Amino acid sequence: MSAQDARSENGWVAACPAEQVPSSARKLVKLHEVEIAVFNVGGNVFAIDNRCPHRGGPLIRGYPDTDGGIKCPMHGWRFDLRTGESPRPAQATVYRTKIENGLVYLAPLTEPRRCSMQWTDAAGRSSRQLTRTPVPADEAHRGNE
Repeated sequence: MSAQDARSENGWVAACPAEQVPSSARKLVKLHEVEIAVFNVGGNVFAIDNRCPHRGGPLIRGYPDTDGGIKCPMHGWRFDLRTGESPRPAQATVYRTKIENGLVYLAPLTEPRRCSMQWTDAAGRSSRQLTRTPVPADEAHRGNE
């Protein structure tokens, strides 16, 4: 489905048919060159940037939990699917979702803001990673609208 062909009147972007994400399912969609992992957890649909901000692991292959989180399959970092928050020093980009007319819609996709994280490893080497800044928590998905 082309994102350019599937905009709703209020700016949301159609990601996929809702029937492709039944309860306990997941689907990878690509909108505006961004891979987004869409999860249905207990009837609520969530969307998160597919790349883990830690090392770029594919969150679509992660391990969902009953508390609305996803663990990266590479190193086990957990991210809240509603807010993108993590107990680790990283935060994932999340998108608001809604189901309308049999389609899953995501909040408007704009060029993400950027932030930089820096840390020092055990050998004293400094490392820097450029990551996407997530949707602010007050704008984040809290269940289907």
